[in-house]
Amino acid sequence: MDFQFLLWQYCLQIVNLNKGGFMNRVILILLMIFFTAIYGCSNKAAELYDIAQFEEKQKNNKHAAEVYEEIIKKHPDSEYAKKAKERLSELKGDEK
Repeated sequence: MDFQFLLWQYCLQIVNLNKGGFMNRVILILLMIFFTAIYGCSNKAAELYDIAQFEEKQKNNKHAAEVYEEIIKKHPDSEYAKKAKERLSELKGDEK
């Protein structure tokens, strides 16, 4: 699952939960398009790191750890690999 998908899903939930008027929905849809354009231009390591951070916030530490491991494996020389190692170490420390 990529960050764009998660972002779209989150925005759609907001739109569906939104009890506001038509204008609020239009604004949310425009924000969805805007963020899709921004994240469509980013690098894969950054996207994966954002996904892992999102998973941590959702208390899905198992999936977050898997994503961090994927960053380390697929993008070992990136700045995100270093960050992923640190987060992975903290997650594994929390499991004990």
